[in-house]
Amino acid sequence: MKKQNISSTVFYLIALPVLALAALGVWLAAAAVIENLRLASAADQVIAAVARSREMRISPKADAVRTQRELVDRLASFDGLTKVALPSGSGEYGFKTPWGKVVRVFVYPAAQAARFEVPLSRSSCRKMLQLYADDAGPLGLQRVDIRDQLPSALWRLVYEQPRNVATGVIEPTAIEAGCGNDKDTVVSLTFSLK
Repeated sequence: MKKQNISSTVFYLIALPVLALAALGVWLAAAAVIENLRLASAADQVIAAVARSREMRISPKADAVRTQRELVDRLASFDGLTKVALPSGSGEYGFKTPWGKVVRVFVYPAAQAARFEVPLSRSSCRKMLQLYADDAGPLGLQRVDIRDQLPSALWRLVYEQPRNVATGVIEPTAIEAGCGNDKDTVVSLTFSLK
């Protein structure tokens, strides 16, 4: 009888930690899947915003602030994005990411470009830029800058489309260096509206 009690005790001592590790593994896998879905959704939001801004056929002489408001209004009504007033009090608007952070939108009619400042974690920054890395030229991605979440942080250039070249690639080393070591970053993506 004592051998049976000892074997039961040993079984529970081994089985409980193994079950706990298995549950932890399932939880981590589910968290990774959810994070990847959010990242894909954020990347789709930016591409939808670029497509919507190109649809608008913005005149080079248009008012930038009014065009920015109209773009965000269209994104809210046609693409279901959540419109948010920026805290600066300037009457500018942005939209929410799947993480609940605000993407700032800037439209430059004279340059025929639109810029999106997307707040991301360091790992999401790397993953998002890797999504755009090989197709930077065909997407019309002109420039990528990154800064730390702090308002006083300086922008770091990660990518700039070469002149007179339709294809462009963001180098993996530039992505790694650009996303840095800080926990949170802001990624500035500038797209051509042509």
